[in-house]
Amino acid sequence: MALRLALIGCGKVTERFHLPVALAQPQVTVAALVDPDEARAAELAALTEGAVALRDPGGLAGRVDAAIVAAPHHLHADIACSLFEQGIHVLVEKPMALDVASCDRMVDVAERHGAVLAVGLVRRWYDASRWVKDCLTAGDLGPIVSVDAREGAVFNWQVVSDATFRRSMGGGVLADIGVHVLDLLVWWLGDPERVAYRDDAMGGVEAECEIDLVFPGGVTGTVELSRTRTLRNSVVIRGERGTLTIGPGFDPELRLAHAGRERVLSAHAHGSRAERVTSLEALFDAQLLDFVEAVRDARPPFVTGAEGRRSIALLESCRRVREPLELPWLRPSRGAALDAERAP
Repeated sequence: MALRLALIGCGKVTERFHLPVALAQPQVTVAALVDPDEARAAELAALTEGAVALRDPGGLAGRVDAAIVAAPHHLHADIACSLFEQGIHVLVEKPMALDVASCDRMVDVAERHGAVLAVGLVRRWYDASRWVKDCLTAGDLGPIVSVDAREGAVFNWQVVSDATFRRSMGGGVLADIGVHVLDLLVWWLGDPERVAYRDDAMGGVEAECEIDLVFPGGVTGTVELSRTRTLRNSVVIRGERGTLTIGPGFDPELRLAHAGRERVLSAHAHGSRAERVTSLEALFDAQLLDFVEAVRDARPPFVTGAEGRRSIALLESCRRVREPLELPWLRPSRGAALDAERAP
């Protein structure tokens, strides 16, 4: 019997990914679409066979077995906990929550009610991401020296609401794209021991930020994120024996130096499954299937609440040590400063 699924939050990520993937998954029946904008929920429900459109998730008990929570970030914890209390399993979109205390509450309530809690950090589902993890675990690069991650583009996501631009709702590049980057770094390299963080928020949401990190073993890290500029969109991990580069298409290339010679390895060329999970649709499908099987087999999902919490702990550390990003165009020129000094 198919798992009855509710989709909570009818924004673009639900329209473009969660709903089409769920409709194509034979182990799932989409039973409800939930959004405060009932007309929007009805619009998406019309694409299904028999799903109901609801304004809030309070009456889902008995209607569904599981739910995907894709509401604005600041609502994740409250919605998820209310679902657990109704006996409903939850896959929550990233970021899991906006602070560690909320993550811990979600984990605790899920455990008390025997519910599965999975976190939608879909980039872990790239087979290439797991290939990188295997390379690092096996020590292929030797001792790791540094990591450098840059991700940025002019913002072009088609939003349905303004949540992405509201500080109180968890908007900003750090909690949006940044959580994906931070999650992979802590998964690959461990939780950082030191953090420095700068952004351009100035009371609103940040569009630009820079992070300096020190990981276990003294590995130094640099992260740059932007919603206004196209960056190189890659992660470069340097070790004593070589360099591992994960490019925009998540096709990692490993360059190993040995005895004055260089060998180049890639996930595609060496029997990895990386070519199978490269599209975003394939990531969401793999994530949903894992969630369904975790519910049916009463096992932990691939990305648990404890794992989802790690990037939020790092995000919270960034907020705690925040300093303003240096913006040269807001500083007076040296000539203007000298003129000011000479003025009577």
